[in-house]
Formats: sequence, C-alpha cells, structure tokens
Amino acid sequence: MANYIYNRASTDSQDFMQQQNCINGYLRTRGIDPLKDVAKTVVEKVSGTVNHTERKLSQLIAKCKSGDTIFISELSRLGRNMSDLFAIVTECCSRGITIVQCKDGSTIENESIGGKSLLFALSLAAEIEVANTRQRTQMALDARKQILADRGSFISKSGKVCTKLG
Repeated sequence: MANYIYNRASTDSQDFMQQQNCINGYLRTRGIDPLKDVAKTVVEKVSGTVNHTERKLSQLIAKCKSGDTIFISELSRLGRNMSDLFAIVTECCSRGITIVQCKDGSTIENESIGGKSLLFALSLAAEIEVANTRQRTQMALDARKQILADRGSFISKSGKVCTKLG
C-alpha cells in the first residue's frame, strides 16, 4: 500500500505551497511522514478543465495498485468538470484506490449514497467556479473593449497605456 500526493495549479504563476501545506498537515495528524511515507508527489500546471486522461494524473492513477491512496488538498485539484471527476473517482474506486481530500479529511468515493452526494456537491461546486471565473474574465474583457472604444486607450494593471488588446 503506497501513498501518493497529487497537486495541480492552473497557471505557471501559481505554486503548490498552499496545497502541499494542507496535505502535509493532514498526513502528520495521521502519523504519516510526508517525506518518508509518500512514494511520489505528482505536480502539474494545467487547467482542471483539461480531461484527466491528458494529464499526469492519469499516469499516477495507472501506476496505483489496489490499497494505494492518493492525497489531494481538495477535489477541485483533480479537475473542474463533473463528468471527468466522476470518471476519475469511478476508476479509482473500481481499482481499490482511495482518494483522500485533506482539507476536511473526507474519503472521496461514489459507492455509497453519502459518497455520491459529497462527490456530486463538490464536483458541481468546482464546475460552477470555472463558469464564474470565465464569466468574470469575459466581463473584464468586455469592459476593456468598451473603454478602448470610448477613449482609445486604457491603463493596464502594470500601469502601461494600451491602445489595443493583447
């Protein structure tokens, strides 16, 4: 029985410190030494909307054997798409791989009514967050376009005067 850690960030500018601290804290409360008792930590910087079969996550799952455990900080690190999250959890459950969400110490599974309910709620929240982020991004872009059309330029976050987008 091996222990694995999976961390995912969406962009190159993000790091894994918060996720790793959450996981390490959880592991220590369970008497698991993150340095000695974890076979491998997998990290990747890719959008959670990318299907898991196209990410390092699928390689990690393929490597796992029955009885192994994958620790994540929270479910949204596995993905941001409900159907993909259900596929991930279904594959892991059918192969005897345990997924632990360290944020609250819950085991993510879809074999019990409670597990299915938790998975549904958390995966829905992850997907809603993607939709909200896209909507906020589009609203900001639309606002910049309008300012550009009205004034001919706008001030970027870095303080530069911009006369076009991109």
